[in-house]
Amino acid sequence: MLSPLKKNLQIKTNFFSLIKFLKLSIIIINFTLPISSEEKKENQSLRFQTENDAFLFKDSDRYYTGSGKVDYFTTNSNRFTNFLFYKWNSIFINSDKNFTGYHFLQESFTPTSILKSGISYGDRPYSSRIGFGNSLTSFNSDSLFFSKIEIGQIGNVHQIQAASHKIIAAPKPLGWENEMPHFKTINLQFEKRKFWHRFIGGNLESNFGNVKTNLSASLIFRLGKIDKNPSILFFNSAPIVSTNESNSNWFFYFNPGFTAVASDGTLQGNPFNKNTFQTTQRESILDESSNYLALRSNTPDQNFLQKKILEEILSDSGSNTSARYALYENYFIKNTNNPYGIGVNYILFNNIFNSSEETSKGFKFLLLSSVILDENKMSQEVKLLSYYSLFKADDKAMPSEIKILSYKILSETIVDPNSRNLFLSYLYESYFQNRGKIYTANP
Repeated sequence: MLSPLKKNLQIKTNFFSLIKFLKLSIIIINFTLPISSEEKKENQSLRFQTENDAFLFKDSDRYYTGSGKVDYFTTNSNRFTNFLFYKWNSIFINSDKNFTGYHFLQESFTPTSILKSGISYGDRPYSSRIGFGNSLTSFNSDSLFFSKIEIGQIGNVHQIQAASHKIIAAPKPLGWENEMPHFKTINLQFEKRKFWHRFIGGNLESNFGNVKTNLSASLIFRLGKIDKNPSILFFNSAPIVSTNESNSNWFFYFNPGFTAVASDGTLQGNPFNKNTFQTTQRESILDESSNYLALRSNTPDQNFLQKKILEEILSDSGSNTSARYALYENYFIKNTNNPYGIGVNYILFNNIFNSSEETSKGFKFLLLSSVILDENKMSQEVKLLSYYSLFKADDKAMPSEIKILSYKILSETIVDPNSRNLFLSYLYESYFQNRGKIYTANP
């Protein structure tokens, strides 16, 4: 039987310091409030959890950027939950001890840089989701089996991230206008956890639905005051369970594992919407064994070289702006009829190739100074483009008319017909061919 908890409210706070995994830094704050009533022989648990890399690293916000979760568990049974999962759980575990769970979560996902108001092609798209779930956890002295159904929505629920960034004075995300369009979601989650020794266990988890379909397996190594009970891990939805007579446990744990992903709705969008397109990160010529200068001097086929340079300029990883602008200068300014300085040229580069990235005040002043010096060389179109781009609100997406005007102005500076045709073909592939379509990415 479950050991009774004290009548007075207990608050247990765990600060799970800092995790660095695949260049992702997130701090997790987890509050668990166990509540019990000896008269009703009822155990309850209310858990709050938030995850966000911006708590400590205000300039780092990428991929899985943050979430808020609330989980409530009770030993009171629920007919609907039992109907869904009681017999199913009994196939995988021999136990008459159960927790019924009710869940809420909100998650946000962003590309590498949140300072770009346009789409970063080749990066992950902006997306967010909200979900409401109902679960049943069956457990014994060393194992648990967890089943959950969740319904919700992907898209149009990103306001929490914007609000949290404002509170902690982190940079404002600029690209949410390009968020994955919303669609309704349903997902099933199953998890089996078993401990063979109080310090060693394993975990299997599977998800099925249009939020995510995947399979993961991991080992659990623990050290501390703990028996074989399948107690809480921070990264899953199952409740705290305890079968010993003590009211307290503490332990450190290490949880290495792998996940095989079949689909991810936050990356791929609605599977029934076919009006989508994808791009992939191309191989960088800057990373090849024969560097760019050697490639330039030794390649007889200049069309091949020009194509490689354009591919590189288009390959926006979110953090390679300087390298790509250097190539832009080499391709679009040197040995051409381009009459403009860094002001107009960086604006053209930023509008066409760089997803309209926000510029610092100091750099914006430098660009403005260059634009003013070049005014006598500019047509009215170039002036309009330059001043609008410099003073446009950073959190507003660049209008398609301005982007098209940027293409027109840049193409007029290319004298060589071969180079111009190549540029215009890439313009068609990277912009006009996909206008009106939804940008997605592979998991």
